[in-house]
Amino acid sequence: MAKYPWGEQPFTMSSLPSCMIFSAIVIGVTLIGTGPDGTVTGFPSPKDLHGVVGVTLGWVCMWYAFLGNQITFKMADIDENQKTTAKFIADRGVGNTMEQCIPFFLVLWLHAFFVNPGTSSVLGLIYVISRYLYPIFYGLYGQFSNMVEISAQINYTVIMWLFWAIVYKCMKDSDLHMDLTKSGVILIPLVVFLSLATTTVLFMFGSKPSATVIANGVAWEAAYKTPLASLPE
Repeated sequence: MAKYPWGEQPFTMSSLPSCMIFSAIVIGVTLIGTGPDGTVTGFPSPKDLHGVVGVTLGWVCMWYAFLGNQITFKMADIDENQKTTAKFIADRGVGNTMEQCIPFFLVLWLHAFFVNPGTSSVLGLIYVISRYLYPIFYGLYGQFSNMVEISAQINYTVIMWLFWAIVYKCMKDSDLHMDLTKSGVILIPLVVFLSLATTTVLFMFGSKPSATVIANGVAWEAAYKTPLASLPE
């Protein structure tokens, strides 16, 4: 019997497309179910933003829970090797959450102000729930595994849908969610998936110029240093 439900390796690259498709279906079905009602025509009232405020406060509570994970394993009286691994997982929960919070909050509130605060609230809630599951999925098998990608891809999907909905509103002065609903709701999961694919493009190609410079610079520095063996005695 395999160690993991999907095989012997904790993480397989082949799992990524499945996680991406699953995430697109989850967010797509959510958008279909909630509908595009509540589209902004002017500036939303404070009452319209209550849901987004709730999501933001929920994120704050989650953040301190993650800091609690760090405290727990810093003080835990367990095997030292296990403690080191547990601390690393707790730290990654905090670190990854910090890395993703900037784009999340930017698109969450921009979408709420300019597109649809109701949709922002629903997708924001899904984001916080899946983000809360990040260290749980990370710790489930004691290391990074395919399970972590479920949480991560749902987070990416929420961020990139909100991102492109904002871009669409600025370019077309219309709500992408509403226009897709009018054209046929079956298009929504497809467009959600294409939105998610933006992260793959940015990871692979957007990083290329800076990654190339970094690699060349590191190689230059390594070659420039005088080898220890050639230093005078």
